[in-house]
Amino acid sequence: MPGYTRTRKLSIDKESEIKYRIMDVLDNSEEALTIDDIKRQDFTLEGLSSQKMARLLGGLIEMGLARKSRSNSLGRMVYKSTSVMREQGYNVDDDEEDEEEEYTGSARPHYVYRNGQWVIDKYITLE
Repeated sequence: MPGYTRTRKLSIDKESEIKYRIMDVLDNSEEALTIDDIKRQDFTLEGLSSQKMARLLGGLIEMGLARKSRSNSLGRMVYKSTSVMREQGYNVDDDEEDEEEEYTGSARPHYVYRNGQWVIDKYITLE
């Protein structure tokens, strides 16, 4: 196909190294960062596409190492490390049993980044 370039899938070692570098950037930042901000913090991440970064960040989110939200002021997705959020006093524990006991009606909080802070926007009902 004209205009189509195929890139190789990253090796497990390379993908792990990139995830480590992403987490290092997020752990060293007090603020939530966009994908472009994360890429600017580490020169080895500059060559990755935004789509690849989003996929890798999605894996970190699934593991509970990071959170994402849409920034109202930027109009883009921002990411933040859960360890930094804990240090700042946010309740980010992923234990399902604790969430069901703490939030009545089997709901969990949905965090949104507003005015430089993570706040609970609404509660999402678990089914």
